Amino acid sequence: MNEILMKPKITVSIVLYNNRPEQIDLIIKEFMDFSKKNKNICEAELTLTNNASTSPNTKSFLEKFNGICNIKIIDLDKNLGFGAGHNKAFEASKSNYFFVVNPDIIGLNMIDVTTVINYLQKHRDVGMLVPRLHDVQGNLQLTNKLQSTVFDQLIRLLGPHIFKKRQQKFTQARQPLAYETVNVTNNAQGAALFFVSHVYEKIGGFDEKYFLYMEDADITMKVNQVSQSIYFPNIVLTHEWQQNNRSIKGIRIMVQSMFIW
Repeated sequence: MNEILMKPKITVSIVLYNNRPEQIDLIIKEFMDFSKKNKNICEAELTLTNNASTSPNTKSFLEKFNGICNIKIIDLDKNLGFGAGHNKAFEASKSNYFFVVNPDIIGLNMIDVTTVINYLQKHRDVGMLVPRLHDVQGNLQLTNKLQSTVFDQLIRLLGPHIFKKRQQKFTQARQPLAYETVNVTNNAQGAALFFVSHVYEKIGGFDEKYFLYMEDADITMKVNQVSQSIYFPNIVLTHEWQQNNRSIKGIRIMVQSMFIW
């Protein structure tokens, strides 16, 4: 039976940590618009996982949305990290598709859900779709990368002009078709990942050894072992991309993740 006619369920999962109330408010407004626009196509729910935020503003703001039928709030007592937060959301969901979205993603309400679901229905070997991302100025973000090595991650930490040709090769910067066509990806950027739920479950979700960083490269590899990860430019989103890994703490976490990788 065609799942499109059965209105498949989509869980949008966002992990929060000390996010500004206005950012959370925009997330919820875009989700409500997304849900309303697509009410005849799919059933949508939003799961907001509060990863033990230390800011009282985050928790108090979230409390306002408790009880709204298609919004679920999960409060964690400990900050478990990015991947573990989404795993908790997945455990609480019963959906056909699981959409991992960063809180700094804009444009959820502009997604053509029919195109996404039709593609996945026709391509049963696909387990994850990776949207095309732009920054707030509209510039393409080079997120369809080649398979990661520790060296590639290290030189990216040092800046865009270190081993420039190597970095351009790694990000496929000189391969326009990598960003303009539907194609297999080996190293997705974790800001927005649209999973087929049974594939997410089969691979065990995100590896919780990674607190932050590299978990997206790891899960892309694992999806590709059982299905296919596809860069899907039909979904276009805006990503503010606040690169906290440039802070001392962020660099330390990144290096720890490199050693795990």
